Amino acid sequence: MIRNSPLFIQKIMTLVVFSFFFSFLTSLFDVVGMEEEKISQQTTILFMLAGEALVGLIYFTLIYFCLKRKNSARVILVIFIIFGLIMYGYSLISAEYSIVQWIFYVTSMILDVYILILLLSKQANSFFKSSYIQNEVTGSYKAWFSTLSSILFVVMIGAKFLNKHEINQTNLVTNQSAESQPADEMAASEELEENNNQANEDTVEQDTVLNTTQSQGELLNDISGVWSDHESFFTFYYEDNKFYFLVDDESKEVELGDIDVNNKTINLLVRSADTNKKVIWTIRKVMNDDNTFRISVATHLGELEMLSFVREIGRDDKKRIEESISQL
Repeated sequence: MIRNSPLFIQKIMTLVVFSFFFSFLTSLFDVVGMEEEKISQQTTILFMLAGEALVGLIYFTLIYFCLKRKNSARVILVIFIIFGLIMYGYSLISAEYSIVQWIFYVTSMILDVYILILLLSKQANSFFKSSYIQNEVTGSYKAWFSTLSSILFVVMIGAKFLNKHEINQTNLVTNQSAESQPADEMAASEELEENNNQANEDTVEQDTVLNTTQSQGELLNDISGVWSDHESFFTFYYEDNKFYFLVDDESKEVELGDIDVNNKTINLLVRSADTNKKVIWTIRKVMNDDNTFRISVATHLGELEMLSFVREIGRDDKKRIEESISQL
């Protein structure tokens, strides 16, 4: 396709390849500068390559139809290039780029302008109108390609040198700024850091208290229900931060004591009928092998009862609780 095509078409195809190469390098610098995981960067680069390949396919399809002397293909190609130049120019004005990115952008724009000039040249007009063009000697393309490749190689080497110089200058300015920072600013920075650390500690402490409170509520809800020791029914009910305790249908005057979430124990301060003093009963959640659980009740006299689950608290039990409380 290249050998048998007019010289201006050969030049256009070569310039398109170089233009896409520099455009890809510019986008590659943006991806490398992004703070993403390595896998995300690789995925982005693959999408960029796919996009470049798709647009390149469109360009070379238009060039192929240009070889078939389809003037509409040339018009579409000119429109694409002008649109690309406008987008490049807008990007250079609206965004901030490093020196090397700026050089690559400008190089790609110059190559596109060169392509535009070739598409609108007298040689191209003669080819599309008369379907005939006298090609130049074969060596002209080789000499032109060697010259263009040398220029672009120098551009890349120069961009690499300027990029390294820019990085060194940035590091130097950063170091000088850090060394010349006044002592009061350092003190203010340390004070701010200390305040942030204190705030973080307070937040962690508040979160710990909140999590503990939630865990205690979950434990109280877990034991809520009707249980049995095969002789009597024990009813435990926790609702709206209030705890109710019944033995059979007799309500006990009770207060919540210490709750140990780690050991799954709850202390109940029960009023003794004999001494009229508050005594400690301890309820413990005991896990079974099948992920179910029972509860044990240890009285202040050292008696230990293992209770089995009977049912959840329903409307009938709530009514029974209310009637029992009203009799206290």
